[in-house]
Amino acid sequence: MWKKILLWLLATIITLGTSVYQRKTGPTNPLPVEVNIGGQTVRFRLPRSGSSTSDKSVVVPGLPEGCTMALRWREYPSNQTYSTALATPGAVRNPHSGDSLRGLVAKLPAQPPAGKLDYYVEIAEADSSTVHRAPKEQPVVIRFKGDVPAWQLIPHIIGMFLSMLFCLYAALSAALGLKGYGKWLIVGTSLLVVGGFVFGPLVQHAAFGQFWSGFPVGTDITDNKTLVGLVALLAACGSLRTKWHRVATVLAVVLMMVIFSIPHSVGGSELNRQTGQVETSRGR
Repeated sequence: MWKKILLWLLATIITLGTSVYQRKTGPTNPLPVEVNIGGQTVRFRLPRSGSSTSDKSVVVPGLPEGCTMALRWREYPSNQTYSTALATPGAVRNPHSGDSLRGLVAKLPAQPPAGKLDYYVEIAEADSSTVHRAPKEQPVVIRFKGDVPAWQLIPHIIGMFLSMLFCLYAALSAALGLKGYGKWLIVGTSLLVVGGFVFGPLVQHAAFGQFWSGFPVGTDITDNKTLVGLVALLAACGSLRTKWHRVATVLAVVLMMVIFSIPHSVGGSELNRQTGQVETSRGR
């Protein structure tokens, strides 16, 4: 009994760790930036995801008094000249904490689903000709998406999370030679079907207007890694009546965890401005 409890605990920790890693490393996670202004380090985050139904606020809090800020943006990818939006004092709701985040605020214009902009901010010091660009190296790329209903998004997230959890428990049990892991493998595989292939396409369609962008119609990495994971798990389920069932289960789940560690939304949907079609991203 204690061994099973410890395995459930370990499977939960690994699942949570993998989920956090995916969120922190994905290309839609806000980009941390810091600027040194008059010996003071100002830290803030620049958004890389926005809603197609409203302009996206970019806020820089904590600037020394008298600083001004300009937001430079253009369509991505393009060679257009950057447009400028001047920032004004204001407050924006922090989506993570729910608190009000006060600072200098400028807005990026909303784009069609899968449409992208690249942008950066310029901060001018008070009583000085010094202007700081953030980020310094290359602009931030932000992708816009349609609003996804909660009844689609929540089952998708829960299905994917529980699928990983149950499959991990099955693999750990198989590795230790415990009995009864086969049912958890089957449950985990079924949840992947529900979360990744029923609600996943619904979420993608609401966000970007496409149900599926992976093989054989496209090269979307998120769709393809979900497909590879399902094939591996189905193969493991099919091996449960063979002498290779333990090895097959462990290998399938290890493969699933490796490919699911690829950051979410890498190589995702991108609007082709020339054709008006949503394609698989080839850039950032």
